[in-house]
Amino acid sequence: MTVRNVLLTGATGVVGSALLPRLQGHHVISMTHRGRCSSPSVRGDVSQPRLGLDPVTYQRTAELIDTVVHCAAVTDFATTAERTDDTNVRGTEQVLAFARDAGARLVYVSTAFVDRSEQATRSAGAAMPGVATSKAYIDSKVEAEGLVLRSGLPAVIARPSIVIGDSGTGWSPRSQGLFVMVQAALNGDLPPLLPGSGRTHFDLIPRDVLAEALAALVDAGTETGEYWLTGGDASLSLPRLVELTQETAARHGVDFKPYRLVPPRTAARLAIREPIAADLETQRHYMHSMLALVHLLDEVEPFPSCLGRLPSGPPALTPEAVEDAYRALVTHLIGNGGVRSRRLTPAATAD
Repeated sequence: MTVRNVLLTGATGVVGSALLPRLQGHHVISMTHRGRCSSPSVRGDVSQPRLGLDPVTYQRTAELIDTVVHCAAVTDFATTAERTDDTNVRGTEQVLAFARDAGARLVYVSTAFVDRSEQATRSAGAAMPGVATSKAYIDSKVEAEGLVLRSGLPAVIARPSIVIGDSGTGWSPRSQGLFVMVQAALNGDLPPLLPGSGRTHFDLIPRDVLAEALAALVDAGTETGEYWLTGGDASLSLPRLVELTQETAARHGVDFKPYRLVPPRTAARLAIREPIAADLETQRHYMHSMLALVHLLDEVEPFPSCLGRLPSGPPALTPEAVEDAYRALVTHLIGNGGVRSRRLTPAATAD
């Protein structure tokens, strides 16, 4: 393996913090914005000229680096389009400028959901005013990918699906996306009628598996191509996720209430009406958030997947491996004190 000099953006984030220890065979400079990491690092801001670095630090860093791994991104559906564009689009512009100055290749971490931009647009058109949708996030990633492809630089695009915690422990440094939804379900905060059906499939990839795949792209010196880092055919249906949540919750003594699944269009009509109960505005918020996600996952073909075909990369995910990783996520949420749900009596707790 050729030892490379790597600049890693988003080094303290969900993906970057999993990738950093897997790059130990290389010389890595981590770029952080607010967090701290133990490796050699610089504090900057990818959305600013020169990545927010002073001219001397920028020049010295550019002289050292031959590979840039760009993980820094805003992934929150609920944030503003301005903030999403600031980090995801303008940030990618600045990273590309740095890579050009450094003569470096780029590994850009995008999202598999660029393939669902039409669904996101339809979902946004049907949403109530002021309700967060996935459109701003996905649009920003589509635009950023275009910048990468038009740059003419040696660059690969990695497209992960829904990133969850480590496959063995369920742990993640930050609660986001599906973490928040599962925790809300365990706490009884979701409405009793959830949008989705047996044709709603969640494509999940544990953060450690994603990190192994990204490290393989770095190790191989890959300079072109688009890589789908997804579960693919190992995606799990929404009813199966509900079953796994209930089984795991019972195993740990948590009384998980049943949820009834309704077609997304029906759920959308319900979401426009008054909240299901007068004082349950939180449930309305989660209903809209679930709708934004389910519109991307319902009645669609699975994402393609490159797992199992990357030299020295991780094997393809299996449904059993994804189920185990999801159980670990639920177990982590319960054991981490984030669940306030009703507890079963010891006698009723499953073995």
